[in-house]
Amino acid sequence: MLQSNCDSTARGGTVKPENIVPAPRPRGAVFVSYRQNDGRPVAARMAWTLRAMGMPVWHDDSDLPPGDTVDVIREALAGGLSGAILIITDDIKNSPVVKAVEWPMIRDLNSEGEFTLGVLNCAKEYSGDIYSAPDHYLRRRRDRVLRRYRQHIKGLKQYRFAGDKDEMDRLAADMLRQRLHHLRDAIRDRGYAEINLATRADPNAEYAEAADLTFRWDRNEARLPSLKSREQLRRSLHVATSAIRDHVPASLRFHGQAHLSFGLAIGASLTLGPEVQFLADDGLWRVTKAGPAKNRQLTETDVHPRTGKGPVLMYADLIGPPSDAAYNALAESRRWSECLHVRGRNPGERVASADGDRLAHELADIMRAASGRNANCDVHLLLRTPLPVAILLGTLLNTLTVTTYEWSLDGDSSNATYVPIFRLRPGSRNTIVETY
Repeated sequence: MLQSNCDSTARGGTVKPENIVPAPRPRGAVFVSYRQNDGRPVAARMAWTLRAMGMPVWHDDSDLPPGDTVDVIREALAGGLSGAILIITDDIKNSPVVKAVEWPMIRDLNSEGEFTLGVLNCAKEYSGDIYSAPDHYLRRRRDRVLRRYRQHIKGLKQYRFAGDKDEMDRLAADMLRQRLHHLRDAIRDRGYAEINLATRADPNAEYAEAADLTFRWDRNEARLPSLKSREQLRRSLHVATSAIRDHVPASLRFHGQAHLSFGLAIGASLTLGPEVQFLADDGLWRVTKAGPAKNRQLTETDVHPRTGKGPVLMYADLIGPPSDAAYNALAESRRWSECLHVRGRNPGERVASADGDRLAHELADIMRAASGRNANCDVHLLLRTPLPVAILLGTLLNTLTVTTYEWSLDGDSSNATYVPIFRLRPGSRNTIVETY
């Protein structure tokens, strides 16, 4: 959770520390303690980095209600956390809230076995050993007078974020691994890990315990995912899915809403991972790597060979009524080896969750065959499908190189276009090899 480090003096109150040590909650949020004067930009980036790794965050910009800041912070710290990140900047020594409220409570919470504390050391002006700066900055005057202050942070692993050191992503990755470690037994007993996705939701902490992992990315109000969110996914996805593969001894069950390009990328990053499922309002979607018996076809494909030697363009249009204008415009806009228009066998009929496995394999087979006919070229993929189809399909794309697009509307429907978002290479270390 990301905390508000507004000084109590700004609200006109005195700071009285309280020794409340609630039990850690493995699904709880991560609290990030920082000094607003010089730590706000770092804390904002830290919050979004955690969210992109699947961890819920409490942030003052979205979670701090009206009222006494100190009381709200105490409530957040006492509300059940999975961990905290302490951001050390040079001006933190002047923050009575961090020194007298947040740090004492975090220190007590850290004595519990399932609580994870991370330290991001951003100090620049400290003249001694830089890893001694946190203890020096957080020492209160009365501690010095009474000679009762002991070192607490110098012996902990610290991550640097200053000068040429940028270890923020590594800190978030280690926090994720610890979260999964603490959730491991619960996931094993349940039989699956719950993963919530949202590319358009507000990043508040209300969702904190809705799932084992909760992914959020920085968003804008436009239809397309923001460039910032695409870069966050590119930078963090392979780290998150690697941790999931290493620490989740069960299936993955997704739910939520996301852009189709994000869904495909997430699925593609799990081609070598555990079974993937998606729980939607219409039931449970799932995919098996071996594939179902090929007893019926769910799609029909129009193939249009072209004279070019470029990649293959494939349009999977499984949501009625038909909407072909943007696809047709893209098909005519460049040289393709082949264009494929894939429709449901019963246009206008809703795709059933029970058909998810068969449908995902069918689409993957069509893509693989088209690429093979054209010297194993790349496939450019336009999806007009339910989100579960995108995720399930992604898990089956190993050995293909795929550029995924999003539908975009600028003005009236005649200006609709498809815009490239990611170039994916499933099976490689980082599935997202390029963002657009």
